[in-house]
Formats: sequence, structure tokens, C-alpha cells
Amino acid sequence: MIAALRQRNFALLWLGGFISMTGDMVLYVALPYHVYQLTGSALSTGLMFIVENIPRVLLGSVAGVFVDRWNRKQIMIVASIIQGLCILFLLLAKSIEWLWIVYLVSFVESVIARFFYPAQNALLPNLVSEKNLFAANSLNAINDNVSMLTGSAIGAVLFRVWGLTGIVFLDCASFFVAAIMIAFIAWSPNQTQHEPFRVEIAETTKASTAAWKSVWREWLEGLRLIRSNQMIVALFVSVGIACLGGPILEVLLVPYVSILKGGVLVLGWLLIVRGMGGLLGGFLTGKMSGKLNPILTLSLALGGTGLLGLIMYNVPSLYVALACLFLIGVVIVLGDVSYLTLFQTNIIDQFRGRVFGAMGTTFGLLNIIGQITASILGDHVGIIPILNMSGILYILSGLVAFLMITKAISNKQRAA
Repeated sequence: MIAALRQRNFALLWLGGFISMTGDMVLYVALPYHVYQLTGSALSTGLMFIVENIPRVLLGSVAGVFVDRWNRKQIMIVASIIQGLCILFLLLAKSIEWLWIVYLVSFVESVIARFFYPAQNALLPNLVSEKNLFAANSLNAINDNVSMLTGSAIGAVLFRVWGLTGIVFLDCASFFVAAIMIAFIAWSPNQTQHEPFRVEIAETTKASTAAWKSVWREWLEGLRLIRSNQMIVALFVSVGIACLGGPILEVLLVPYVSILKGGVLVLGWLLIVRGMGGLLGGFLTGKMSGKLNPILTLSLALGGTGLLGLIMYNVPSLYVALACLFLIGVVIVLGDVSYLTLFQTNIIDQFRGRVFGAMGTTFGLLNIIGQITASILGDHVGIIPILNMSGILYILSGLVAFLMITKAISNKQRAA
């Protein structure tokens, strides 16, 4: 992992991501709790997560086309600045009458993020050598969880002391700092020398083709590439099942805290502990990057997440919840790094933006389905039964991952 951090461009991307994500985690703790305080409704809280995912469905794949056509570094800088400005409108959301601003800001910020994240994931392989790619993804996983660890603690405390106002200003500043860090990355598109490639399923887009027709053709090329690659299909299906289960806990975590008879500080502790587990998982993946089998690791991580979730949901104890979330944090990182590395190593550079965009669209749609299910049934059926559904879906995704990916590899070997 140290070798990856010694590469200046990746170090700047990593540090900028850490600062931005820490600010996001501060808001992640405070904003759902703020909405739940105002409304007392799982549906109102879940609606915030739902509107965040709508742009993933509408724009994910199309945004990936532009990521492959535009300067990825510039996309990330502009996106960070716009997101920082957008966050400031949350200062108006102080009462239930102004709650609609929360939903509007969540939607707009998600639209911008649809360009940022495919650009980040597509740019990463150009900033590190292939032998350091797994380690770089592990460092990003550590990044995510250190951000969760620090952001959750800061968010819980600041919300008690300053309320939503202090949270908004801190998150806004984090976006601007991240934009500055990314601006210092010494990279431009002409540094990446693409080898000539041929796409059998569509003709290469000609320079004279109208802009939107060109975008449409490139998007279709990306989708057809996904369908023709059994490994990518297997990853889409297996991780997609998990994407139905994950949002259920995301939506119902605040109501679940009320079952534990806790408040915003308990919510903060749960997220901190999950971040600690994720931090350990990131270090483990980095240390064992050459020894882990990504396929087996992904399958066990998905299944283990579901099993730990079932234990946590059905034993109503804060200590059990803390222990389970710590372990969930560990295994989720192992799974995330595994599937991200499998994606990156099975897609040629020219299509990474489109495939990651299509991934965002697919997973966004499944997230919305899970969030709607949790939001509606959580208020009517009950919190625990719906959370159990999340655990079962994760276990199923682990089984599907192992079976489908193993079959895809076997078929590839026979074809060779």
C-alpha cells in the first residue's frame, strides 16, 4: 500500500477523497436524524435516500459516456465545486415546511455525483501501476472507513452543539478543499496512450457524427460489452442482489436506533464502530492483496454480511449491534475491494466510464427498490422483519456470486 501512496497523483486523489468523504459522513449522520426528528416517519427519512438514487438510474450510464469523452480530472474538480455550493441551501431546511429543500439538494447533489464517481474510478487505473491497483483500491476502502470513523464522531457531536448549520458549513468546505487537491494532480488525457481496439458489436463513432447520436452509440457499445462479458454479468447480478438489501439498513438505521432507545450519539457510535471495522478490513486487504482470491472473498463477504445482520437485528442489544457492525465493516470492505478489482481488470480502459456508469444505473435502480420497500413497509410491517429481509438478500447474493463467477471462469477457460 505504501508503494501506491508514493505515487504523487494517487496520493492527491486519495487525500482529496478523504477530506470530501469526511465532510459527507458528517452530513450523513446529521441529515437523516434531522429529518426523522422533524417527521418521526421512516417514509419521510427514506424519501431522502430515494431521491438521491433517482439520478443514478436516469443518468448513470449516460454520464459514463461523457466521462470517457471529457477530461476526467476536470469533471471531478467542477463537480466538487458545484456540490459544495449546493450544500449551502440546506441552511434553509430548519422546519418541516422547508423539508422539500432537503430532497431537492439531495437530488441535485446526486446528479453531480453521477459524473464524479465514474470519473474517479475510471481515472484510478491511470494513476497507479497495475500491480498496485488492488492496493490502491484497498487504500480507497480505508479512506471510506476512516472518513466514516471520523465523520460520524464529528457529526454526532457537532449536531448536538451547532445543529444543522455547523454541519452544512463543514461539508461545504470539504468539497472545496477536495477540488484543490484534485487540481494538483499532474495528469491529462494525452498521457494515456490507448492501444487501438475493435468493437465487433458497433462501428467506431466517426468524428462527423452529431454529438448526441455519438453519445447514444457509445452508450450502447458499453451496454453490449457488458452483456457479452460473462464475468461482468455475474458481478452485476450478484452485487445487484446485495444492492436490494443494503439500502434497507440505510433507511431503517435511524428507526433501529430508536428500538435500542438511543439518540444521535448512539447513531454516531454505530457508524463509528462500522468505520473501525472497515478500517481494519482495508488494512487486511492491503496486507493480503497478493494472497486473497477475489471471487471467494467476494462470496464470503456478501454471505457474512447477511449472517451478521440477522444476528444484530434479532438480538436487541447495543453491545451486540456494535460487535456485529464492526465485523460487517470488515467484511464489506473485503467484498467491495474484490468486486471493484474484478470490474477494473475485466474491462478495457476505453469502456470503463461506460461500464461504471451502467453499474451506477443498475445498482441505483435496485437501491431505490430496496429503499421504497424499507420506507413503506417499515412503518406498516415493522422495522425488524424488513431488516431480516436485508440479511437474507445478502446471503443469497453471496451464493449467486460464487456460482455465477465460477461458471463464467470455467466457460472462459473452455473457450480458450
